[in-house]
Amino acid sequence: MRLVLVTDAWLPQTNGVVRTLSITTSLLQRLGHRVDIVEPAGFPTWPCPTYPEIRLAWRPYRRVARQLAELDPDCVHVATEGPLG
Repeated sequence: MRLVLVTDAWLPQTNGVVRTLSITTSLLQRLGHRVDIVEPAGFPTWPCPTYPEIRLAWRPYRRVARQLAELDPDCVHVATEGPLG
């Protein structure tokens, strides 16, 4: 199965969300699934006002829509409720 994981929290951040998503991604890949990650890298970002270690993507909507169309996943999981999700 081809899966896309959309998250505003990803490496190099170190927190429970990133750890959980990293482990989940690894396990899915070991089961033979392809997992693509849509995350803030590659987007213009700004720091979250209350948690500056988190970089929030600026106006990512069209680009995310293009990425999803190109990846053509069987399933999309939106893991966070930030600008990407």
